[in-house]
Formats: sequence, structure tokens, C-alpha cells
Amino acid sequence: MAVLAYMVLHNACLDQGDTIPAKLDLSIDPDTRQVRDRARLREILMIQSSHKVVDPSSTEANRVRKAIVEKLWNQKQEGNN
Repeated sequence: MAVLAYMVLHNACLDQGDTIPAKLDLSIDPDTRQVRDRARLREILMIQSSHKVVDPSSTEANRVRKAIVEKLWNQKQEGNN
């Protein structure tokens, strides 16, 4: 469940243009500075094979996600002022 929460927060940050420092970005190989392919990232993160589950009719999920993004972004902005 924690991984899912991290994924949601990660996507929310990306939606708002808030990125992570380069040294924490696992998608970039620190030795070559090249983008790692998906298979290598899955290996690093020890992700097992699974199928993608997408329900395009899930407008409720999108509404909740946008509400969470807005709330977290507003809290971040208030903390920066």
C-alpha cells in the first residue's frame, strides 16, 4: 500500500512540475547520465511482472486524485511563503 501512495504522490508532483533532485532520479544512470530503460528500472526497483489496470470510466478516481494534488500543492506553496 505504501508503494501505491508513493506512486500517487510522485505523479502528483510531476503534474505540478515539482521534480526530484537529479542524484535521486533512478531513471538516469549516474555513470553514463543516460536514461535507463524500463527493464533496468524494474530490476532496480525489484518490480514483478503485472498487467496494467486502467478503468477509463473512473472519473471518481480522477476527481479524488486531483483533489489530493491540489491540497498537497497548496500546502507546499503555503510552506514556501
